[in-house]
Amino acid sequence: MMKSRLQWAALAAIIAASFVLRLQVMDIPFERDEGEYAYAAQLMLDGVPPFKEAYNMKFPGIYAVYAAILFLFGQTHWGVHLALACVNAATIVLVFLIGRRLFDPVAALAAALMFAMLSFLPSVQGIMANSEHFVLLAALAGILVIMKAREDRSVLMLFLGGLFLGAGYTIKQHGAAFILFGYFLFALDYLRKGMGLKKTGARVAAFTLGAIAPFVTMCALLYLSGVFSEFWFWTFTYAREYVSGTDFSTGMSRLRFETANIFFSSPLLWIFCAAGLLSPLWNKEARKAWPFIAGLLAFSALAVAPGFFFRPHYFIYILPAASLIFAGTTTALPLFFGKRKGAMATAALCIALFASFVYTQRWVLTSTPEALSRDMYGYNPFPEALVISEYISRNTAPDEKIAILGSEPEIYFYSRRRSATGFIYTYPLMERQQFAIDMQKKMMDEIKRASPALLVFVDIKFSWGANEDSSTEIFDWLRDFVAEGYSLTGMVDIKAAEDRKYSWGKDIENAPAPEPGYGIYIYRKN
Repeated sequence: MMKSRLQWAALAAIIAASFVLRLQVMDIPFERDEGEYAYAAQLMLDGVPPFKEAYNMKFPGIYAVYAAILFLFGQTHWGVHLALACVNAATIVLVFLIGRRLFDPVAALAAALMFAMLSFLPSVQGIMANSEHFVLLAALAGILVIMKAREDRSVLMLFLGGLFLGAGYTIKQHGAAFILFGYFLFALDYLRKGMGLKKTGARVAAFTLGAIAPFVTMCALLYLSGVFSEFWFWTFTYAREYVSGTDFSTGMSRLRFETANIFFSSPLLWIFCAAGLLSPLWNKEARKAWPFIAGLLAFSALAVAPGFFFRPHYFIYILPAASLIFAGTTTALPLFFGKRKGAMATAALCIALFASFVYTQRWVLTSTPEALSRDMYGYNPFPEALVISEYISRNTAPDEKIAILGSEPEIYFYSRRRSATGFIYTYPLMERQQFAIDMQKKMMDEIKRASPALLVFVDIKFSWGANEDSSTEIFDWLRDFVAEGYSLTGMVDIKAAEDRKYSWGKDIENAPAPEPGYGIYIYRKN
């Protein structure tokens, strides 16, 4: 058995290596989801409750998480990514602790290293502070507590486990899948341990009370803040429209594309993970752990699936299960080398995989933040948002409002200026859903009443997501609204070379117009 001190030293080395890798990419600009969370958190720190000045369908737990991050790490994208590195380190520890309960410490360390590598992959947007990372932290903490409670038969611990899993749900609705996994574990106990209905019912009740407590608390706080109706509309009424907008065939096409992209971003890692699916054939511990791991994999996949969107960062949910399956792979090595040499062989395999991983991801580690953002997100204006925000900060007063016509909430955060409208995303206005036209009218009305000091029109297709059925009323209105009281003061050609990308003031007259769909225009109020 590997000594406890050596286990923690090896785990510390894994965390240190992961942190060093993440340190190289901490300055990558926000993508728009991060911008949304950071802006909503910024508002919360200023005393503005969620959904009052920023509308979105996500539960506000992620805004509370970001508010804590901004308070502790500072209001910068670098600080948020530093916090992500800390959260990732804590999650690595949880993967190790769960793995150690299922396998031996060597296999658990292998799982921890695999998670550290997989959760760094740009193909799952692992270097960005998306909500999935924070859901996993809460979910794995809850799962670990439940594992201990199943041994100790502690009702209080089951309540605590439910509390963690319920907290994950308030961070993002997808976290509900891990609550269902908790119930799956109770079903396993009932079937495998012959636990009576009365005792099982008491344990399930304690867990359920813990799981619903965060949601009830969240709803109570939103009600007391006077925004419950807005919360309910966006996260339930509109969200139902949103998740029903993708048909099964389109969803499966997306799934095939994303899984292929993720696999080929680091095929060696995924092949070794997949090998662990056969581990119950050769390892007693794997056979015993398999119902747990198979259940975790199934419910993690369920967390990826809502709406059939299959966005790259959704696949972060399956990484702990994949890492634990890899732990099963390593149990084959003692069969060939013996127990003592098997541990050394596992260490050698892990070192080789890590070296291969660093080599295949060298483009990430050697890219500039701007180039990395462009490689990951194409012609989304995430690097440009920093420059535009700096211009806005210099040319507006802190109490003046701005309006962004497009889905770039990171500009509000960087510039520290309030939005003239609650529509920090324009995607809902373009979607095939019954509220789209009314949302356009509401956004136009809010901007008109606020009379913002600056307007930013993001003429980039990725910022709107328009389709052939989208209403163009808001674009017609914008043209007239600008003509009545605004002048062009800035222009960004997102495809141009860096020295010709930005034009300000009188320089605009001599600058070539951006290609349609690849320009950003800043207008100042006359």
